[in-house]
Parts: sequence; structure tokens; C-alpha cells
Amino acid sequence: AGAAAARGAELLTAESHEAGFDEAYDPADVRVGPLRPRWRGGALAAEVPVVGDTCYACSRGDAGSYEVGLWVDAPVPSAWRDALPELPAAVVAALAAADVAGVSWGQADPRWATVFAAE
Repeated sequence: AGAAAARGAELLTAESHEAGFDEAYDPADVRVGPLRPRWRGGALAAEVPVVGDTCYACSRGDAGSYEVGLWVDAPVPSAWRDALPELPAAVVAALAAADVAGVSWGQADPRWATVFAAE
């Protein structure tokens, strides 16, 4: 979580400055959410959400939101790599056809859901 918080703080600060705001995020103040699997570049990847507090004008949320967040790449746990079966050919073809934002891993193969739930 330390590396993800540091990277998240860096990206949130840069995004704030690009938008004309002066928010500066410290890794100690950035909250890191749970790891999730992604399919990127033809391979299994992982990412975590990072969230920081901000002013209302700086937020991207609903009315009353005082948070800003984004996704940060994270290392794929070895348990995922070691325990996962190969994806069925039809799933690989579907993933290759578009930029997929998320995958219902448990529907691809029930063993996937078991591995990710254990993490």
C-alpha cells in the first residue's frame, strides 16, 4: 500500500495542479482501496483505487463530495499468477477486441472468483 499511496499522492497532486488548483497530497493522507484484477495489454494486471480529501470545487464527485480519486497500477500477487487457470479462448478474444474496463472473472472461470476472493 505504501508504493500505491506514494504514486497516488503524486498523481493526485499533478492532476490538481493541471486543473489550476493548489492541492498537494501526502502519501500518509491518501487512502488505498482493495486490489482488483484488470486485463491490460493481453495480460493480467492489477490496480488499486486511491482517494484523497479535497475542497468541494476540486472534487469530481456528487454534490457534497469532498474527495478525489483515481486508479494506480499495482503488482499482480504471485498467488494470482500461480493459481489461475488460463482464460478460455472466447474470453481472450473478447478482451482483445476492446479496451475492457473490468472483467467478471468468476464468469470466465469459477476458479478465478475463488482466487480473487482469497486475496
